[in-house]
Amino acid sequence: MKNVNRRQYLRSLFANTLAAVDELRGEPQFRLDEIASLPDAVLHGMTPVVFQGMTVRTADGWLLLQKNPDAPFERLTPLTEPQAYAVNRFDGSHSVAVICAEMEPAFGLSSEAATDLVKSLFVTLAENGICHPRDRPE
Repeated sequence: MKNVNRRQYLRSLFANTLAAVDELRGEPQFRLDEIASLPDAVLHGMTPVVFQGMTVRTADGWLLLQKNPDAPFERLTPLTEPQAYAVNRFDGSHSVAVICAEMEPAFGLSSEAATDLVKSLFVTLAENGICHPRDRPE
């Protein structure tokens, strides 16, 4: 994980330990770096959510990240209007399929363009330890 505080590191260590035990028991595990290789059908069923303790928001065309409640917001990357719309729905209550369906008429995007935009954003944020799927994919 990149740029994490002690609490986030310990949570990650604990989660990885539990995942290793489950793996030994024969339960397949899912890693965030595997999101990019998942089929779109599986990805569409996922519900992105920002890791507990972190806050993301968009302002002035930028994605801002607050790593803990006491930290200032950091500028991460510039966003287009459709990307900002998608990130604002990574709240644990909208699936990728719902986000894509909302974006198509709102921005005049094709289904493929909306899927590519949301998938690339989700994958990038997950690989950087900012968000994850709310539930483990099947």
